[in-house]
Amino acid sequence: MKKTFYFTLFCSMLLLKASAQISIPNPSFDQFNTDGTIRNWGNVYIFSVGIDSSGNQTGDSIYLDFNYYFPTQDAHSGEYAIELRNSYNYTTQRGKAGEIIADLDSVYTAWGSFETIPVAQQPREFSFYYQYYPVNGDSGLAEVIVYDSLMEEIGRSTNILTALQSTYTYQSDVIDFSLDLDAAFVLIKFSTFYTAAPEIRTASLGTRLVIDDVALSTSTGFNLLNADKNQVQVYPNPTTGLLYIHSKELTPSKVNVYNQMGQLVLSETITANLNAISTTSFAKGIYTLSVENAGNKSMHKIVVQ
Repeated sequence: MKKTFYFTLFCSMLLLKASAQISIPNPSFDQFNTDGTIRNWGNVYIFSVGIDSSGNQTGDSIYLDFNYYFPTQDAHSGEYAIELRNSYNYTTQRGKAGEIIADLDSVYTAWGSFETIPVAQQPREFSFYYQYYPVNGDSGLAEVIVYDSLMEEIGRSTNILTALQSTYTYQSDVIDFSLDLDAAFVLIKFSTFYTAAPEIRTASLGTRLVIDDVALSTSTGFNLLNADKNQVQVYPNPTTGLLYIHSKELTPSKVNVYNQMGQLVLSETITANLNAISTTSFAKGIYTLSVENAGNKSMHKIVVQ
């Protein structure tokens, strides 16, 4: 009885620790301003307009695929999510990505793409649900940057979103800290487009990104696919050997692990509720683990030490 009692208590403590959440303004996008815009999220887009000597207005020919960001009822939970789209400048022949950033104010107030929110705890994990509809091989971006009280960057989580995801997919990522300092502010950003060569590639017209249920956690003990069903737990994280995958579903699940180069390093089909995979052959670093079953898919960042 004592062993059972202590084990149950230990598991309860782990679950409690894993569920510690840092407050994010309007993380499910269900709160609105009086003009119908989503509270606490936005961006500023600046376009140049010229006036010639005759007083005629001149400017680039820009086509906007609806709005850069707007509420959608295609939500993962609650009533609304947020959808991002792109524009295309036919004069310069360059696309402009839809992008949002979290803001403590109800209306986005920054003059550009930089706005932070204060945090009282150290964020360790960044997670969200998303759908992605890329055009012309576009990749999306979900990013958190952590700053200390002097606004020096001390940590970052960068998620590159690739390939079509037509149903809600759970994405979680361990925040990588470069300095052992206390967090004071975070910048949370989502964009329809990411490239390492912005002088060559720009966002494509027609690419769409839908985001819901954004979260920052103080621990990386477990990653959950869905709170109501098909629950998947991955632990311990970081790991030095065995990585356990626990699923409530009895149906077979496909497990793939990718390195930071996007190369597949492990692929297995698991059939039990509790499974263990060995990471002893992996080089130290950050990997992406995907678990897919019953039409649901979750993505987890794992750290091998």
